[in-house]
Amino acid sequence: MIMFLSCSVTDQISNTDSQNISEPDSIIVENSDYKINEETSCTLDGGEKVIEGWAGNDTGNNFCNNCRCINGNLACTKMACINSDPDKTFAKQTIATKIPKPTPTKIPKPTPTKIPKPTPTKTSKLPEVKIPSSLDYSNNPLEPTILKFKSNKIIISNEFGGSDRDYMNFNVPENFMVDSIILKSFTGEDQIAFFAIQKNNQYTAQDDISNMVAYGHFGSGSEHNKIQNNILYYDKNIDQKSRVKVNLGYGDYTFRIQQGTSSNASYSFEVLLKISDESLSVIEDTSYQDFTQYIDIETLRIFGLPDIDDQFLLKVASIYKLIFSKGDLIDEELQNEFFKTLKNEHVYQRVGYMGPETYNLDSSNPKIDCCPGKNYEDNHTDYIWDYGKLNNLQLGEIIEHALHTITNVGFRLMSEEWDYESPNSALRKAYQEAVDKKLFNEESYSDLKNRNLEDFYKVTTQEFFFWVIITEWDFGYIWNIPHDEFRVTNKQDLKDKLPLSHDLYVEFVEKILTPPDRLLVEVILELIF
Repeated sequence: MIMFLSCSVTDQISNTDSQNISEPDSIIVENSDYKINEETSCTLDGGEKVIEGWAGNDTGNNFCNNCRCINGNLACTKMACINSDPDKTFAKQTIATKIPKPTPTKIPKPTPTKIPKPTPTKTSKLPEVKIPSSLDYSNNPLEPTILKFKSNKIIISNEFGGSDRDYMNFNVPENFMVDSIILKSFTGEDQIAFFAIQKNNQYTAQDDISNMVAYGHFGSGSEHNKIQNNILYYDKNIDQKSRVKVNLGYGDYTFRIQQGTSSNASYSFEVLLKISDESLSVIEDTSYQDFTQYIDIETLRIFGLPDIDDQFLLKVASIYKLIFSKGDLIDEELQNEFFKTLKNEHVYQRVGYMGPETYNLDSSNPKIDCCPGKNYEDNHTDYIWDYGKLNNLQLGEIIEHALHTITNVGFRLMSEEWDYESPNSALRKAYQEAVDKKLFNEESYSDLKNRNLEDFYKVTTQEFFFWVIITEWDFGYIWNIPHDEFRVTNKQDLKDKLPLSHDLYVEFVEKILTPPDRLLVEVILELIF
């Protein structure tokens, strides 16, 4: 079995300095006095050193895979390389005599001020939220300061007192809830302050507790809401003798905070977001081959291998659920036809740990079977790998390989317009337009093209339309587009230069899939379910 796993989940090289870059296959340094940056260079399987930005076929035993050197990481396709000549060895080869020696002026220069470049090798988590030292929130209850969740939290922090009142508004997304607002700090001569929360985008409750969802005193002098306590409680009686715990579900909430006496008081709260959808649960089932757990999202079954923990499987399922949700542009009839196809054709997603090497998938004797069985056989494509780090690399891995399953398997089985083998399909016509205009670079797949034309179009059209979708979704920041493979800047650029791709997206993709909110997918990665 040959598996095709994309190499595009890592950072991509900006082509800002493309006019100064040598041809990709010529940037190999061997037996040269040229000093390369060890932190950003890569080593091929045969031992050759390549500089950042190099792209081409690997050497050694990985000779059949296309690779790219990105920020010190060698990202490659994952095909099993079969040696058809038993007398041929793949020892390290010296090829410097055929390759022009690069000069330092030809090394691509990063442009971080223009394109945000993720650094998955240096950070294991999405950026933490810094507590603001002193924000001046609105004093107007009808125009509260709008706050947004970053990661899975909001930090509310300010200095206040006297006649000053603070009004802040935040929105809890659908399928999420806030089940705790923690008092993190409080200072002031008067050890008690007051808060109230109303479910509304303005604060109109005044002092009427019947229009509040939570209220009370807080601070070291309060009875219940001291530092590190959760303040989300409500009591229909002002004496608060029979408080009940409350959660904030989907909708807008406005927070009122006041301190009546001290003029130099301060406070900080931490508002925590979590998934509220109880339908997401991991099913343990050992009746399948090797895959021991799964989650169903609509009619797609997501299988996990035994070493995948529930938390990661739930994160993958939650992102799939966002993509399958019913947005404003969804055509329910078309979307239901898609879900029916997934069910009838037993389309499924596989989730594994770290990469194919964990299971010897590229060997003649893999540790696991390709498929769970019980009708779940051929209709799958890439694994989603759990890399053990919550960063842009992991986020890109989930989104990219989910889209591969959706387009390369689901859409293809649903409509002949997604048949990658037919030159007359809408997919192939859109692909060819991009190749002809040199906006999609298929050169790194040339070896595959020479060996198997069907596999070539399967892989390249899958990769190409993945780039189209994430561009339409404004998710290109994860992969730092434009880059050498996909030379489109944003969705307006795509619409102007690749009308066939844009039309296929509008007429088909956006009627079935909902672009996931960027904030929410990052929140999901940080959540503990």
